[in-house]
Amino acid sequence: MTAASNELPAHDAIPENVLKVVESVHDAFSNLFAHRRTFMISTTSGFQLLRLDQILYFEYDKKKKQWVVILSDSTWVQLKRNTVADNILNYSPSFIRINQQQIINIDQLVAIDGNECRLSNPVVIAQKLAISRTYFKALQERIEIICTVDS
Repeated sequence: MTAASNELPAHDAIPENVLKVVESVHDAFSNLFAHRRTFMISTTSGFQLLRLDQILYFEYDKKKKQWVVILSDSTWVQLKRNTVADNILNYSPSFIRINQQQIINIDQLVAIDGNECRLSNPVVIAQKLAISRTYFKALQERIEIICTVDS
């Protein structure tokens, strides 16, 4: 910053070696957060720290008009009302939408039976996890399903 003002120096005034270090640090943090395994989620009562392996899936509650996260210990947490599906999908590349009301953690996916997902903890799951046609292709690409056609 210049002594006369609070402005940053022009990009071309920053030495090349400093720019490389800044870019390297930025890239390192970007990679770290892109693969993070812990999240601070915004809930109706504040914030809650969750590990990726605790999260089975997210479901949109139409009556309350808000998303809920279903956890592997049979508990659930209501997310803040202004949370939208894109917010959830941006938490981790492990989250993928399977229909308008549900987003699963593909790290918890153990099977697909017809158009239904089976997760690692079936006791917790009260709702069917049906994959809609709209989202099936994206799921297929993400987990690299190999499809064969019977002749």
